[in-house]
Amino acid sequence: MSSKIESIKRIARGTLGVSIYTGFYQLMLLLVSIISARLLNVNDFGVVSILQSTVSLFILFATLGLGSVAVKLIAEKNRKYLSSIIWVNLVLCFCSAITIYLFAESIGTLIYQDEKLSPLLSRLAIFVFLCGVTQIQSSILAGKEQYRFLAKVNFFAGLLSIVVLYFMISHLGVNGWLYGVITLEVIKTFALQFIIINCFKPFSLKCSSLELIHVIKLALPIALSGFLVLPVNWFLTRELLLEGGYSDVALLNISNQWIAALTFLPIAIGNAMLPIMSKMNSNSDRKNVSHLALKMNFIVSLALSLIALLFAEYILGFYGHNYTNSVDVFYYILLLAVVLSMTNQLNNRVIADGKPLLMVWSNFIWLIVSLPLGFYLIVTGLGVNGLLIGRFSGYVAKLTYLYFKTNKEVVE
Repeated sequence: MSSKIESIKRIARGTLGVSIYTGFYQLMLLLVSIISARLLNVNDFGVVSILQSTVSLFILFATLGLGSVAVKLIAEKNRKYLSSIIWVNLVLCFCSAITIYLFAESIGTLIYQDEKLSPLLSRLAIFVFLCGVTQIQSSILAGKEQYRFLAKVNFFAGLLSIVVLYFMISHLGVNGWLYGVITLEVIKTFALQFIIINCFKPFSLKCSSLELIHVIKLALPIALSGFLVLPVNWFLTRELLLEGGYSDVALLNISNQWIAALTFLPIAIGNAMLPIMSKMNSNSDRKNVSHLALKMNFIVSLALSLIALLFAEYILGFYGHNYTNSVDVFYYILLLAVVLSMTNQLNNRVIADGKPLLMVWSNFIWLIVSLPLGFYLIVTGLGVNGLLIGRFSGYVAKLTYLYFKTNKEVVE
């Protein structure tokens, strides 16, 4: 009993740190999303949503699974890999940014079938580079459990984002949104790098080829698992655009924002566990702590989701009267929030166990369930609800696989 109480206290301390730096920022993202939806018409908010979806896809290539690797290696006191992580990240971010810039016209006209998106996508390259950098910077500091500094950066970034984006969108519309997020990401990049330099004194960018290879070897399986998820979500979002137009994509953006909001605390519990579990040498200890976090995730995510469901009509009303007739989407948001929060915890457990290939197989299972089902439901007219049902079904299959596989690994 005493060990369980100690585990709960340790989880609570880590969760508090992660929650402070993610919770306020997540709240600010919600407010920015609401402000954007109210300042822009449904079509323009859909355009912003497509740009965000494209950013998510290219950031996958810009980070290459380095976030989890950074947390794990830094938590294990492997400071020598810091410079390798930074160099790999910078090269990947540069390549991703160049790619989207060079192919912006093709992506806009051939993939999204809207040539007006092409100039926006070319400017998006800068944002992709900066987002890829700040994500890994945050992971490095999380591995060192420097949540206090992350909380401060996200606090001021969140406040600034409301002011900057309100002003920019009011005057320049969609272009204002793009210029605003780029400006904010520049500020955040320099702030986080300043903190990293001070936390890792003496700071050096020298690294060996062996260290680079080790980082890439750890990151590749995690990246491969991501390649099976984000491109599918992006493809289904594109299909939603072609079938239902920008209004459906705008509603999907709202759904994604609230899924992220409802899972931020459960995911904070899971993310706080990664550095803790990484320091444990015993599989049985990791199993016990992971199961405790799973129960906590389920209870917290279910409670938050039920509260959101009760106020769904009011929540959608904040975005504008065009969205209030889509309350039923919150039923699927609830289901996804619960299963995602638990899946995230098992993902972290697999990384802590040093078995990232399990994530690849689990995401392959997610793909073969969610892709055909989501595509079928979209083209048959279910729109956003169909996409969310497909995604939920895939995560249920993935969660089941990971749960039984991780338990089997401990027994063996």
